[in-house]
Amino acid sequence: MTRKSLASLLATAVVLGACEPQARADTRADGPGYPPEILTRQDLQSLVEAGLDRRVEPLAQALGSADPLMRATASCALASFQPHALGGELEKRLQDDDTRARHCAAFAIGQLGLHGESSIGALFGALSAESNQAVRTALLEAIGKVGTGEDLAQLLGMAHSLRPTDDHGLALALYHFGRRRITHPDAAPHIARLAAAQDERTAHIAGLALGTSRDPVDWGLSARDVRGLLDATPWDRRSAGPLLSVLARVAAPEDAARARSWLERAKHWTVAAAAARALGPYAGSDSLSTAALIRALDDTSPHIATTAAQVLASRASGIHGAVSWEGLVRSTMDRPAVAAALLPALVGTPGESLVLTWADGRSNAPAFYAWPALARTRLPEADDLLLRALQGDRRRAYIAAAALADRLEAGNGAESLRARVARILPERLGLWGPHAPASDVRGLTRLLAHIARDASLDATAVVRAASRHAHPLIREAVRQLQTDTDDMLLPRRPVDWTLLAQSGTRPRLEMRTTHGAFVVELDPLVAPLAVSALLDDARSGRLSGLAFHRVEPDFILQSGDFDNPDGYGGPASGLHSELSTLRFEPGVMGMASAGRDTEGSQYFITHNYAPSLDGRYGAVGRIVRGAEIADAVGLNDPVRVVVLP
Repeated sequence: MTRKSLASLLATAVVLGACEPQARADTRADGPGYPPEILTRQDLQSLVEAGLDRRVEPLAQALGSADPLMRATASCALASFQPHALGGELEKRLQDDDTRARHCAAFAIGQLGLHGESSIGALFGALSAESNQAVRTALLEAIGKVGTGEDLAQLLGMAHSLRPTDDHGLALALYHFGRRRITHPDAAPHIARLAAAQDERTAHIAGLALGTSRDPVDWGLSARDVRGLLDATPWDRRSAGPLLSVLARVAAPEDAARARSWLERAKHWTVAAAAARALGPYAGSDSLSTAALIRALDDTSPHIATTAAQVLASRASGIHGAVSWEGLVRSTMDRPAVAAALLPALVGTPGESLVLTWADGRSNAPAFYAWPALARTRLPEADDLLLRALQGDRRRAYIAAAALADRLEAGNGAESLRARVARILPERLGLWGPHAPASDVRGLTRLLAHIARDASLDATAVVRAASRHAHPLIREAVRQLQTDTDDMLLPRRPVDWTLLAQSGTRPRLEMRTTHGAFVVELDPLVAPLAVSALLDDARSGRLSGLAFHRVEPDFILQSGDFDNPDGYGGPASGLHSELSTLRFEPGVMGMASAGRDTEGSQYFITHNYAPSLDGRYGAVGRIVRGAEIADAVGLNDPVRVVVLP
């Protein structure tokens, strides 16, 4: 394609994007999920439970049932179960008379990752005959998940014959191909058109697809083409965010002004945060960009301010002269998350002692905000502060373990630090429950690796304790067990069908925060086990009074980490994974996990479109009122969760 024709296409795409109808799927989910009859029919409930228990035979039999509801329920259950032996049966269900069965079968095949000619041929064949739009989208997404480079070329070759309503599915397919490092230059006109689509989801996913490669040329587009797409994007569009991220990788000086404009003029905070990140390559070398980031520290959105602080701190070594890091930290101490993000910039400066002052609790801000910055300082007092934190309560121990791992990796601790950690750690391992999400466990596993690799230490006690731990990631960290681990986990929580029947198909949770309240509508038809567990935990009050202990701007906010008398975090029984066609878009609630079948009580809510989570984490519902309140929630803000009548 010539430069002139591509430029013409970009212009045409913008015009078409402005006038095309915006088609939206069901507001509860991008598809039907289980049939509503699972709330009343015991035979269907038995199939759901067979899927949760990972029992193949009942599901295999149900796939051949004359009852379409039995076939649909079995197909949906297999999406989480993923037994490869039933791949052929799922391919047959692509031709099922029941829409739910076809939809769940398409999703399940994508989950299985079957790369054979049979599966991809079945998907393309089903697409040519399918009339239901939700099923067509699922088929296109599955092709992106399992197809090869030749299959991508085939899809691009037939793209002209797809329906206009297939655009979202095509964007998802290209994204999943890209995630697997499969790209094609012939995709250029399609990505350009999709990135300019009026439908916000389609445009955003197309931008994310473009960002799956380090260089847009892999998709047949140049940096100039991306600039054209971005410049044609209105200021109120979320879809500008992924395009800014692509240009940030290019890091051309001419893009600094673009990023500054988006930081100042974007109508949505997620785009402004992306613009702040895009200014990273220019902070220090370009005084205007540095000044723009410093101004953003005062933004009313905590997420924009925190992101700007993170970018500034990451570039501190290249920013000279006028910036007083200590002054910036002190001026933002009333917003601890922002000030804490700036703390790493103080390391090695005359203001470094402020890190210790804060971490030791001698300031007005909570001490634990400063602990991650202790990993970077060479001041010997940091060892004692972090070890003391490791011996604190569960949430403090989580933070301290990650900071200690960072400190050891950086070589900033005293020679005795590993030995001191090895003595303390065995008795602290119980703070990590068997259902703790990977984000909470990752710091500990890195710390364990440091201890186990040190030949000068007697790490027998900590290695033995870790090898017997109920959490699979902790056992894996010391590589002591290579067999199935289910017998070491706490008992599985059952589906409370009575509670679900009483609650109906659209139960709602009101999340009351200091900023106001937002409402989440749960969907028991996509995740009956998780929804019944959340309703039970909310009614009992176990989810109330907890903090949003994890907030990653433009990604997620997370809560649900409650104590049990046994010392573990979360419930005394776990949940099996429930994966569905409910996609992670802005305001979708999902269950946190550390891998398959490790869900507990912790939940997260997405800030933005996050297709990387689709099919990997179980979605359970979405915000239906007060999304702006959820966007205002900051790190460690408390929440009270109430079941609405």
